[in-house]
Amino acid sequence: MDDYSKIEVLSKLQDNWDGDDAPAPTKEALQRTRTFLDGLKRQPDDIDADALGGVALWFYFDDHEIMIGIYNEAISVLCFYEHKGPLSKVNSFADDSKMLMYINCISMLQTPIISK
Repeated sequence: MDDYSKIEVLSKLQDNWDGDDAPAPTKEALQRTRTFLDGLKRQPDDIDADALGGVALWFYFDDHEIMIGIYNEAISVLCFYEHKGPLSKVNSFADDSKMLMYINCISMLQTPIISK
């Protein structure tokens, strides 16, 4: 399934989709995700709904993962997870274009691994 088909599936979610009161991604968050995907040089390895309300884009690398959260509240978060340690860094962006530039730079410097 391609990335845009995954977003279409997420658009059909309703509040409490996880059984734990998670809000469904809003139309605005889904549109921001589509726009964000259009600007990426490397497509994400996985796309999921985020339990905080919005969409999570996952990128997998040899020793870490990057999660981009595009939330319903028009805020985006970039998280680095090391495979052998705790969450190592979180950056918040109010401007998706700045995050897009940042993630494209990171993606060009990293070697991707096979999708999980």
